[in-house]
Amino acid sequence: MPRDYKKKIKPCNEETVRKALEEIQHGASVRSTALKYCMSISMLRNRVLTIGEEHTDKRTALSPELEDKLKSALLEMEEMGFGPTMTEFTGIVHDHVVANEIPTPFVGGRPGYEWAASFLSRHNLRLKKVGTMQLARKNVTADPFVIYGYCDLLQRAQERLGISHRPEYCITIPPVVVFRGKHMQSTWKSTQDIPGTQYAVSENGWMTTPILEDIFKYFVDETKERRPLLLILDGHTSHTSIATVELVKKENISILKLPAHCTDVLQPLDVTCFAPLKNYYQYALNDLVNNTGAREPLRKCGFVNMLCSVWEKGFSPQNIKKGFESTGIYPCNRDK
Repeated sequence: MPRDYKKKIKPCNEETVRKALEEIQHGASVRSTALKYCMSISMLRNRVLTIGEEHTDKRTALSPELEDKLKSALLEMEEMGFGPTMTEFTGIVHDHVVANEIPTPFVGGRPGYEWAASFLSRHNLRLKKVGTMQLARKNVTADPFVIYGYCDLLQRAQERLGISHRPEYCITIPPVVVFRGKHMQSTWKSTQDIPGTQYAVSENGWMTTPILEDIFKYFVDETKERRPLLLILDGHTSHTSIATVELVKKENISILKLPAHCTDVLQPLDVTCFAPLKNYYQYALNDLVNNTGAREPLRKCGFVNMLCSVWEKGFSPQNIKKGFESTGIYPCNRDK
């Protein structure tokens, strides 16, 4: 029987380990660095995770000013309830350095796990872990302490801002239509849309951080005379960016995040607005099919026309007010 040969890893001195750690601090991956210096990957990873205070004075991939900005943003997000996971955090860093054209050694502008772990260690921060969505949804909606904790935060925020008796300050902004594509085409826009309707594109047709940042700017402009404000959002990763955190703080807008995996019972639009909007849209679509015999395709501008024609029926003042009441936002009522 042939003998199995297992390659032995040569022992390395502390000077070599120091060089390897410095390269990782500048964005290199643990695996490639370990192979480069013939080190144990697990040993090097453990050294990265236990760098601690002894490496806080080492030069890093980002400037001290930017690291301080990142730290402040993470603390603000945590206070809002938007504490990111490790993957979301590296995405936040990526979006910021790319949007601001900041040169880094990160591949594609996105830092690796090792750099992120080192950053958190330097600043004594911790990030949340990802859980199983289905299990989390079942547990959170069945656990009154999760819901009551959110209600406590909501009530304290309303009292702190002095908005407990200002329901008339709630506004409904026009729709934001996100098309799937790389570049916006002028023919996609509607001539019959609601004034102020915004258009955007993304490669998969989903909300992205840059799109949301533009929406926030529009929201800020539309509510200039109404401060302070409380904005309640779900935990979608696109809602977390350094620019957004800085903007709302500057504009005296507080953000409260809904508990994860329970928007179906706590998000007003989910509870009372989206269902009727979809029904009205389906009626309009059926009428189009009956009138044209389904011989004409529904183009993008036609979709916007149809959506805007039923928008205010689904998002009627009555439905919106009912949504806020049914979810216990206003009047603030945890029993709902």
